[in-house]
Amino acid sequence: MPIRSNAFQRLVRAIQGHLSRSGTVTESRILQDRDTGADVEVDIVIEEVVGSHCILVGIECTSTKRKATVEWYREMRAKHADLPISKTVLVSESGFTGQVHRKALKDNVTLLTIGEAHSFEWKSLFSKLRGGTIADVRFALREISVKFSDPIVDKSSLQIGPDDVVKLQGTEMPLGRLVLEAARGAGLTRRIMSNLGEVMKRTDHFNFTFRVPEDTHIVHEGRSFTLTEVAATMSIHPRYESVEWRPVDFNGQAVATGTFPADFLFPGENGDTVVTVSKDSEDLMKISLLSPADRDIPLDVFPHALWRADADHSSDN
Repeated sequence: MPIRSNAFQRLVRAIQGHLSRSGTVTESRILQDRDTGADVEVDIVIEEVVGSHCILVGIECTSTKRKATVEWYREMRAKHADLPISKTVLVSESGFTGQVHRKALKDNVTLLTIGEAHSFEWKSLFSKLRGGTIADVRFALREISVKFSDPIVDKSSLQIGPDDVVKLQGTEMPLGRLVLEAARGAGLTRRIMSNLGEVMKRTDHFNFTFRVPEDTHIVHEGRSFTLTEVAATMSIHPRYESVEWRPVDFNGQAVATGTFPADFLFPGENGDTVVTVSKDSEDLMKISLLSPADRDIPLDVFPHALWRADADHSSDN
């Protein structure tokens, strides 16, 4: 926490002046660590409520005579990582080293000197954070292999592909569709979506192996074989669509609502899909989608489309 200098106090007043009544500015605010529940003090916190969603900007300040180092930067990033903060802003009286500037650009952290902080358009920062992102992930098969229970003389001669028909439990479907449904049933879509940014930094594909029910058969070139196991390599193809949120009062409840093109999730459908974010009786976030055709949206859309109200796709430059 910085020394409560006149420069620091003037910065707090400057932020309050920029935001007017559109946000609440708190000096030395205590936030709770998501994992441990421990109290963590943040130099300045700006809070704004959009519908039922609370947006927090965390500001940390340093008043050293030398430029802020990458070690201090990493300490502040680690400090905010487990706090309910949508955006990190770092303020230094003496500026920042080049290494800090390079890391902040990659991490989407805003760096300001004291002078820049006084003239910074804090309202414009919140206009970016009011946006959310609808992320849609599609999988594509790269490779596929199978295991049989049948004693086949030359398995290498069998070129099994995603269009070969699988018969299981009284139904028939292409092998490629079976793989996609198995991946969804195993929760792989939701796991990837829950940490999409980090996943895409590491890889653009994943390997997936599963066993099939007994008495499952695959038909290839007119011959039927008993299938036991399927292994696949699947590529990950994410897409993003921005959403601008608007606060709405619905029957006394605070709701955030926004729109995005319907064909983003529903190919061939015109108009906009409406998304609303509210809280349920247990104070948990609830997301609802309404297509322009006013039809029911299948529940399996939700693993494919998750809403995030963060700054991952914003830019300060």
